[in-house]
Amino acid sequence: MLGPGIRPWLTGLTLLAITAATGLWAAAGGMAGSDRAGGAASKPAGSRTSVMQHFAPSTTPSSSHSATPSPSQAPPTASVPVAPSRLTATGGQGMVRLCWTASSGADAHTLYYRDTTAGQGWARMPYPITGTCYTAEQLTDGHTYEFRITGSNSTGESAPSPVARAIPVATSPPPSPPTGLTATPGNGTARLCWTASSGADAHTLYYRDTTAGQGWARMPYPITGTCYTAEQLTDGHTYEFRITGSNSTGESAPSPVARAIPVATSPPPSPPTGLTATPGNGTARLCWTASSGADAHTLYYRDTTAGQGWARMPYPITGTCYTAEQLTDGHTYEFRITGSNSTGESDSSNTAVATPHG
Repeated sequence: MLGPGIRPWLTGLTLLAITAATGLWAAAGGMAGSDRAGGAASKPAGSRTSVMQHFAPSTTPSSSHSATPSPSQAPPTASVPVAPSRLTATGGQGMVRLCWTASSGADAHTLYYRDTTAGQGWARMPYPITGTCYTAEQLTDGHTYEFRITGSNSTGESAPSPVARAIPVATSPPPSPPTGLTATPGNGTARLCWTASSGADAHTLYYRDTTAGQGWARMPYPITGTCYTAEQLTDGHTYEFRITGSNSTGESAPSPVARAIPVATSPPPSPPTGLTATPGNGTARLCWTASSGADAHTLYYRDTTAGQGWARMPYPITGTCYTAEQLTDGHTYEFRITGSNSTGESDSSNTAVATPHG
């Protein structure tokens, strides 16, 4: 009750609700706030709402008394930031540079974006932006993108800025195709040389074996020079080659095709001759006349008593004599020798027979 002559200083009672999940003010019984893209948002499940009284002073001044609301009755002084303004978007190669005027009262900003060419909906950047410029990367050249920015502080998030649009584009064209590609055949190889592609940082080789009916295959690593030797090719097969240039912008069109048929540059060695086998205790001493043109020799052997097939020594022999060891006394062994060089391996020598004994 108020005493005589005392007029109430407060008129009108408004209930405000603050939603713990969003931190946004709203009249009790109304919407809790808006989502970060500017649309309406409902109160999250499980959120708590506290109701606070906000008293508006009477417009009729008191004749003899005034009152000051207690701190617990004072309205909150913080408010959500205003929307950022003047958002610009400048397209580059696979990127867009965004700048804006900061949102008043904001501690950070949040970017929303969408690829309208791909028909995407709005997506939100997973982390805040503390400055007023940001470069959106890994975008698709030629697609139209839309962007908008919000500001936020401990109270909540602002309405979004006006939308800015940009189309990422390559800032420079890809390199021109390489020219003058030549292919010189060798023994299982083809030596390729070409004139560098203008503006290229590296080149890529494509090749195919037309004799085997293969399609184009791409080398898995780039070539930084202007010559390259393709190896492990099949002699007598026709190979086709082409080269492209590449830089940060992209890859050029391919060069004209060059062809080569790898061939052996010299014949393989002739077979070794005069192979002899002298038995010993678990051994057989082998000697022969060297193969003409051979860099090394290879031994083949088998235990005929045990019914074995031919086996090949795992390493080459550089001389013209060799002692085979760890043989079984009483078993009959057969031996033969081949010669080899960079061209290939010769036919086998004559077969020599020995039976080791204790």
